[in-house]
Amino acid sequence: LDYQVRHDLPKMAISMYVYNAQQQFRFVIIGGKRYAEGEQIESKVTVTKIRADGIECEFQGIRFFYPRQSL
Repeated sequence: LDYQVRHDLPKMAISMYVYNAQQQFRFVIIGGKRYAEGEQIESKVTVTKIRADGIECEFQGIRFFYPRQSL
């Protein structure tokens, strides 16, 4: 992502990440709130897909990938 997009992107503090082969069971906890695929974070970032290796998101018409962090 270029500098301006990164600057405008809201902070995404991911505290929980659940991937399941069945889409209806996938979710992430970001900033203390639960989000499923297709939902918006702070009305700005859309969680487009939760994958086993990370999260695909869209912000201002730009798609990006947020990799899953290893603990």
